[in-house]
Amino acid sequence: MNAAVRAYPEREQIIRRMACLTVFAAIILCFYSTTAAWAAEPGISAVQHVGKAGSAPLSPAVIAGGMVYVSGQLPTSKGGGPLPSTIEEQTRLCLENIKTILEAAGSGMDKVVMVNVYMKDLGQFKAMNGVYATFFGKRFPARATVEVSRLALDAMLEISVIAAQ
Repeated sequence: MNAAVRAYPEREQIIRRMACLTVFAAIILCFYSTTAAWAAEPGISAVQHVGKAGSAPLSPAVIAGGMVYVSGQLPTSKGGGPLPSTIEEQTRLCLENIKTILEAAGSGMDKVVMVNVYMKDLGQFKAMNGVYATFFGKRFPARATVEVSRLALDAMLEISVIAAQ
């Protein structure tokens, strides 16, 4: 646990609550994306898969109420293959995947309002943050960054975003 969290135990509680709420929202979105009722809801549409469709039962993004909700993106490439070996490369690939999905949804990185970053090691925060900053202009979106014990494919990080359409 990092020193800032130990110095302010209430922050740890807030961070854990935010992580739980994010996971809960993702579960709800996944549930609705797999039901026929989802497609019938007025004002809600699923974005087509960008690139190769994965095997997970989810949409890369969902548009609802003028907002684009992008599922957590791992540092995977269209061609498959092994994950990049550094946090910088993995961060860049996650954000490039997000950029592609947002553009397919009629949005862009300049319209991102919230980012959730899940990292295996917050000790690599500075390196991740350096790459992250290059993807946004002068206005940065709100962000939560939490350390997790493990991610799919043993990735170093996963990133999800919410953007205006």
